[in-house]
Amino acid sequence: MAESELPWAADAVLALLRADTALVALVANRMSTRTGSSVVAGPYLTVQLPTPLGLLGGGGYRPIVQVDAWCAPAAAPDDPERVVWRVADRVRRVLDAARNVPYRSMHYSCRVIDLGPLPADTSRGPSAPVYRAMCRAEMSIHNR
Repeated sequence: MAESELPWAADAVLALLRADTALVALVANRMSTRTGSSVVAGPYLTVQLPTPLGLLGGGGYRPIVQVDAWCAPAAAPDDPERVVWRVADRVRRVLDAARNVPYRSMHYSCRVIDLGPLPADTSRGPSAPVYRAMCRAEMSIHNR
């Protein structure tokens, strides 16, 4: 019996986050597995896998997923540091509750490993910072 293709784990997490109506409301459904837009219209999320997939054997993997919350001061409904903290904390709650979630040819669970603010991104210039907070979780993935 051939093993099924392992889906991209960041897409699985993105689908999970998009299913949470409270989180969708916080970021107006601005979520991506790519970098953010050059124009920051409000708080948004990016999902990435910052580490290689770790092989468990038997079709299982344990990658780390990182979800970053971003917001520029001009696009913030409140203090941008508080905004990104609220968004990252909501992400933490969603990921922490993820147990045996089906996605395409796999099932996965998440274990949150850390949550915290990160330095502001000043690549657009020191007068145009984009504030950031992140939540990282270890995923336990099993192919069906």
